[in-house]
Amino acid sequence: MRVSKVAAAVAISTGLLMGCNGPEVIDESNGGGNSGGGTTPTSDLAGSYWQISEQGSAAAQSSADLPNVYVFDGTTQHYYDDDATPGTYTIYTTSFTEDIDAKTITFTYYGESGEVETTGDYSVSGGALTIDTDNSGTLSGADQSENSAVTDAVTEANDNAGFNNSVQIQDTLTTDVGELRLKLSDSSTGATVDSIASGRLTVDVIYQEDEDTVQDADGTGDNAYISLYTNGTSNKNLYGEVILSEGKVQYRGAGVGGVSGGSITDAGGTFTNGEKLAIEVTWGNSEFKFKVNDEELLAKSLKMRLLL
Repeated sequence: MRVSKVAAAVAISTGLLMGCNGPEVIDESNGGGNSGGGTTPTSDLAGSYWQISEQGSAAAQSSADLPNVYVFDGTTQHYYDDDATPGTYTIYTTSFTEDIDAKTITFTYYGESGEVETTGDYSVSGGALTIDTDNSGTLSGADQSENSAVTDAVTEANDNAGFNNSVQIQDTLTTDVGELRLKLSDSSTGATVDSIASGRLTVDVIYQEDEDTVQDADGTGDNAYISLYTNGTSNKNLYGEVILSEGKVQYRGAGVGGVSGGSITDAGGTFTNGEKLAIEVTWGNSEFKFKVNDEELLAKSLKMRLLL
């Protein structure tokens, strides 16, 4: 059996971690994303910008400050914080879990004592949220959806972070098969797009026999790659890579000192040829992680070393 040498590739050049203007996006997610099918009931938490605080506490706020707000969307939590730069939000993204029927939630609360994973029962009435937690007392939330200063700043932060942006990836290489690339810069044309400092790629991949190619002499097939690069598409610029190889899921990270990418490491996952694999890759803040079919195979972020 032979699989096309690059069955799936995403080449992202021009410095993934070179940064961009606007807010910082900090991805603390352990996964995120919805799984399963069917119709999901609407959550009372969705569609609102919740300013959540401990009951009886009142944070000092100047005229330039914005209230820090939480947005709960599916299984993804965004926390918009302007403490570092009043009027401009930094976005902290992580996952949360909710039982809509039981009205319970487990989420990351950014309180006076720092960042805490909190679980509690909640209720929403008249635009007010109350959460009776197990470790942070009773929390109160006010919906800031009608506050235009908040909604405008959230929109600006999302735009600067690239939220809800989409790209079209096409097969533009005629000398190889099965290779799809998104290139942010092209030395031959001079075309350049701002770097993607952090982001998430989701793709469905099927690793299967290519009947039109000749079997390898040793009976093995070539690997399929999902690859992210920094300032070029050679191995020395490799940022992080997911590798599908004969039923095994592997990965490798950046090399050190300008040499080619690091060692290939077994991620512990397996798959069957012909099986559809839902792969999610997340990068940013010099980190790289991924999951396959909602299983976190590299749950703890792999610290990457930027090669310039």
